[in-house]
This record gives sequence, structure tokens and C-alpha cells, in this order.
Amino acid sequence: MNRSFDRPSLLVAFAAHELWRAVMLDEGWKHGPMFNRYTREHDALLPFEQLPAEIQADVEFEVVASGVLEQLREFCLHPRGPGELLTPSAAAVGVRVQLPGGAPLQGTVIGCTVNVDYAWPEYVHVRWDNGVEETYVISAGDLVHARPEGSP
Repeated sequence: MNRSFDRPSLLVAFAAHELWRAVMLDEGWKHGPMFNRYTREHDALLPFEQLPAEIQADVEFEVVASGVLEQLREFCLHPRGPGELLTPSAAAVGVRVQLPGGAPLQGTVIGCTVNVDYAWPEYVHVRWDNGVEETYVISAGDLVHARPEGSP
């Protein structure tokens, strides 16, 4: 892909259209001269760069109007630090954690179990400062980065 995207919304529109196209092709649709649900043909089932400019603009508008662009922006700006959710990329041995809501008990990550399908930590094993060891599902949002001792 040697395409230049001068606006993030256009880049996201490209990705959204290509994802939609892949799903449609997987479901047996093919490109045709006009939309026909009975023959499973769709006139927009082309690579994004082959779509007419007005269709590309419509896809870009949908990305902005639907809130997808803003959701992606929020996802990309995921905060890290004290009190913030522990994410798979931050789950590492030695990271200090606590339960959400400012619970006073803190602990240390002593291991992670990786999901082999995604090569991504799925479970985190914690030894709490009181000696108890527990396992948490990272995606459940049950752990946050620990706040320094004595901070609110």
C-alpha cells in the first residue's frame, strides 16, 4: 500500500472499508455492477482506492459520525500510571498493582499466562503484600497500577 493519508479519518475509513470488504468476501459476496442481495453482488466491493471519491468521502463521514474515530483516538491514548487499568502490554513480572478504587492492599505481578492464539498475556498472577497469591483475568479490569504509598 503506497497510499498517503493526510487525515487520520481517511486512514481509518480505508481500514474500515477493507475490513468490511474482507468480511463480505468471506461471506460469499462478490463485486458486481450494482447491489443485489439475491446474487450477493455489491457495487462497492472494491479496494478502497478504487472507489469513487464520493464513496470514499461517505465512508470517511461514517467513520467520524459513528464515533469510531473518537473511540480509536481514546484507545490510542490509553493512560498508564498509578490508578490506571493494568493492560496486557504492561503486565510484566515486578509491576506493582492494586485493586481498583484505591484499595490499600498492594501486590506484585509474579507471572503471566500467555494466550497462545494471540501471544498476549491473558492471566496475571499476583502476590499481595500480605503473602496471598491470586490469579486475575487481565481483560476483566480487576487490577490497576499501584499508587505510591501514602498517595490518594
